[in-house]
Amino acid sequence: MKNPKFTHAVQQIRNVRMTDSEKKTMLARIAASTAVPGYSEPVRSPWSRFSFGWATQQPWLVAALVCLIIVGSGGVSLSAERALPGSALYPIKVRINESVRDRLAQTPESQALWSAAKSERRINEAAALAVTDRLDQATQEQLQVRLDTHTQELAQVLDQVRQTDSPERADEIKVVFQATLGAQADILEVISQEDVRSGPTADARIVVAGLARTSADSLDGVSAAASGAMSAKAAAPLMMAMNAATEADTSQSRMADQSFPPVQPATEEAYIRAHKATQKLMFAVLEQLETASVAQGSLQEKLLTRAAEYLDQAKNHFEEATRIHDAGDIGSAYSLMLESQRATIQSHIILRAALKKIQ
Repeated sequence: MKNPKFTHAVQQIRNVRMTDSEKKTMLARIAASTAVPGYSEPVRSPWSRFSFGWATQQPWLVAALVCLIIVGSGGVSLSAERALPGSALYPIKVRINESVRDRLAQTPESQALWSAAKSERRINEAAALAVTDRLDQATQEQLQVRLDTHTQELAQVLDQVRQTDSPERADEIKVVFQATLGAQADILEVISQEDVRSGPTADARIVVAGLARTSADSLDGVSAAASGAMSAKAAAPLMMAMNAATEADTSQSRMADQSFPPVQPATEEAYIRAHKATQKLMFAVLEQLETASVAQGSLQEKLLTRAAEYLDQAKNHFEEATRIHDAGDIGSAYSLMLESQRATIQSHIILRAALKKIQ
């Protein structure tokens, strides 16, 4: 038997809605409580074993929960993917979306690829802020801390890839990561030199270039066993990067300074595969460079010049690696071939950026 009063009460509850003002206030409080980590330690609940932490260890359940979150939140999670530091949705992007993807990365290889992707996301965010003159000192420091964390994560999981999967695959992920961030740094530096707007925009691009280059090169020095935080030293490389903008073109000296630590052990099969892959990409990049036609003194020409410099460096490493291999030193030859591969990939990425601007 239905109770009219009960039915009426239920209907009233269902009709309860938050006002626009209440929604904005709640969102502001959520953003404020998640914007700055480390101010309070979470209290572990005795029911945590039954919480979302357990659920995210189940890949199938995580995938289902992600779908429910996206559908149930009306696309807030997807909208957060475009968020930049300082926006209300950015904490959702880094604390919810990226945490879920952390859980979804089940194998060492997928974890390494995702750690590398997170670094690229931070650099892209910094570059987007630089364009609109919103990359302030506080945001730089926050992004630097996150980049350091991602680099340390990557170093750790690369060691796992070497042990559980393949040393060659670990080397490949590392080379692509360093080449990608290095190319982003080069592109930003060239654009900053061409930027007709003097002042903060050009300087901000140089800062982002410094972030990218430091993150790429620091991977060589990060130990998986003891990867100390580098954030305390963040200001020094950034200031050095900004001062470098006023100097003459130093691209050749930068490229000459790049070096890989010896990679051991290396097999003949690993060297041959690296040799073939590098040679194939070198020929493809060379063909595109030779057919590209741009106006003299343009931004595109300067990007193509930078791409040609890296390709020339790759060729020199390639020839030296071949000579050392023929002399019987497979380990050193493989290490040099990786340097050639990195320079070739950087050349390829810069070339694509130039061709995109031409089109």
